[in-house]
Amino acid sequence: MRARHRWRTLHAVVRVVSGCARGVDGGQSARAHGARPSHGNGEGGGDDWLPIAHREGYTPIAGGGQAALGVCSLRRGRCAAQWIGRYDLLIPSKERTRMGTGRRKANAALTWVLSTALCAGVHAATTLDLRFVDTDGKPVRAATADLLLVAWGATDRIPLETSADGLSLTLDADWLRSRWNRFDDQEGVYLYLQAPPLAAIQSQRFAWLGAAGHAGAVTIAFPSGQEVAVEEGMNANMAVVFRTRTPRRVRIVDPEGRPRPGTAINAFMFWSQSNHCAVLAGGQPLGSFVANTEGWIEVPDGDFEYALELGRGFTSDHVFLNEGRYERERLVTRLLQPDTDVVVHQFPARPLAMRVWRSDEPASGIWLHAHSANCACGACSGPLAQTDETGRIRLDEFRPEEWAWVWLVDGDTEYWRTAPTAWPSGNVEVKLSPATGTAQTSFLR
Repeated sequence: MRARHRWRTLHAVVRVVSGCARGVDGGQSARAHGARPSHGNGEGGGDDWLPIAHREGYTPIAGGGQAALGVCSLRRGRCAAQWIGRYDLLIPSKERTRMGTGRRKANAALTWVLSTALCAGVHAATTLDLRFVDTDGKPVRAATADLLLVAWGATDRIPLETSADGLSLTLDADWLRSRWNRFDDQEGVYLYLQAPPLAAIQSQRFAWLGAAGHAGAVTIAFPSGQEVAVEEGMNANMAVVFRTRTPRRVRIVDPEGRPRPGTAINAFMFWSQSNHCAVLAGGQPLGSFVANTEGWIEVPDGDFEYALELGRGFTSDHVFLNEGRYERERLVTRLLQPDTDVVVHQFPARPLAMRVWRSDEPASGIWLHAHSANCACGACSGPLAQTDETGRIRLDEFRPEEWAWVWLVDGDTEYWRTAPTAWPSGNVEVKLSPATGTAQTSFLR
């Protein structure tokens, strides 16, 4: 008989704890096996909990017990809310005929104590429920939803399941960590939503719950100004508005605002350039375009970040000019207006006429080397030209802004490292002194 009661108690504990582990209503599991949750005022504490007075066929155990036990409420099959309250220990009244009062109290109390201890670490899931609507408020069914994940040197994509009701996203750290091996060194996450023929939506980059260096709520914001902050253990919801696609044009202009016809542009939906060489990673190609006679190109419309890169033939001496600084590799921006001007600057050519002397004699065979400005990585340095028998170098398409610095090499000796943007003119004379390894420079106007 005792063995049977011990087995019944153990079975009750296992059912309660397994319910907690599955994110199922811990109270339901306990209710089926002798531990009945209630608030101190006797009112039900969950979706279908009843006042004690209404629980026919059950007998309270004296001194039921007060506990700060987190109980999960069953909502859409997951743990979505937390209740802290009192457990009144009850057992079916018919058990009174099968077990003594002391044994009944002991088994029920043991069930409660063990369940409380084992379930105390179960917390409510952190979720965000999104419903999708158009600008008229009518429901929209998203075709695809993805998490775009960014870590140093890596990008990953996790498809999410959508339904007619929208998208339910679990934001707990363990959920993403189990699906992404770079969770602990993440740099950020995007939520990317597509519902053709409406414009695709990419959220602002955000840090996941539990990300290194991040504390507090997860804030997910969208380009239209919609934003939600989700605290740990919270079940939040919001509506995301998809808009109709509209023509989206970019006009390529020079720093004076004049059109630059013929400029080649490659466009992408931006994802990441977080790597050693700042190479575009994970970006979705949108197409290649050439500016018309008025400088215009038309790109696919979307509420996302664009990455614009210069096409073939425009990469060596052209850069984007963005708020006063050069963007050599690409311009990353959101196109918030139907028409947007993008400034492309071409480094101006200033012919280089150089003559090199060695010990008052024309120096032939001297190499002029240069290092590229704004070089992300790779082979950024190399020879530009070599002096002829008269010690001269002539480069008609020399562009000073293209180079961070230049220098001369005579055998194994390097001379005269200098920034060409600081030169007063392109007419240069350099006198080398091999004995001292120095050089004297003069500029002719």
